[in-house]
Amino acid sequence: YPACMQETCGDRLPKFTAKERKLLKCSSDFIGINSYSSNFVVPARQPPKGAGYWSDIGVAWWHTDSRWERTDMGWPVVPWGFRELLIYLHEQYRAPCGIIVTEKGWAL
Repeated sequence: YPACMQETCGDRLPKFTAKERKLLKCSSDFIGINSYSSNFVVPARQPPKGAGYWSDIGVAWWHTDSRWERTDMGWPVVPWGFRELLIYLHEQYRAPCGIIVTEKGWAL
């Protein structure tokens, strides 16, 4: 696990034996991604209650630009945010069979 993940999640992360780590390393053929929008984030002013994803990310995240186009559901339409996500995933993981967008839709 990356150091930031170990620091944030601690004992909640699964433990693997050396043999399991060897089997898992570079074992993904592709990255499947569901993505609907992008948002700006700012550091959380106070830690959320409880443990899990929302407290682990440590940010207040539903910040958008009022000039962005919106879907009928009110979600921001941010093509450059999706591009940045794909570039990050590609550069970070280099999945042999690429990235497959399994969901990228919203009501218009």
